[in-house]
Amino acid sequence: MKRKILILMIIVLSFSGASFAQGEIIRPKDKYEGQGLSDPFKDPFKEPPTPEELAVSKVKEVPKEPDKPLPAMKVSGVIIGNVVNQAIVNDKIVKVGDSIEGATITSIDKKGMTVFFNNKNYNVSSPAVDMAQAKTKNPKGGQK
Repeated sequence: MKRKILILMIIVLSFSGASFAQGEIIRPKDKYEGQGLSDPFKDPFKEPPTPEELAVSKVKEVPKEPDKPLPAMKVSGVIIGNVVNQAIVNDKIVKVGDSIEGATITSIDKKGMTVFFNNKNYNVSSPAVDMAQAKTKNPKGGQK
């Protein structure tokens, strides 16, 4: 048994020693040649950027599209649920994440809903909020 272990160790050591004797690894030397790009190893706080670096870092401005008005949305009601809040908008039942005429619904609560349209958030109130605001303007039931 001891002899088998000794022979096994000799075999293992002879093969492992052969891998070390193959020589060193030769790798090509790469030089950083990022022409017109900033050096990632340069400390940005020591020296001001060169004119070439400034020219590369300038971002072209995209012409802004004219603002489109928010599409007409009539909120008929709001359904507050345990799992998903929903709203009835333009006679369709919608939930958060749905889109109506290009406007994405981001939140729904008892006051109404918030939609994201043309890079802006808009609040669209529910009928209950509209009626409450009307009562505060005319507290005697419509008499002026």
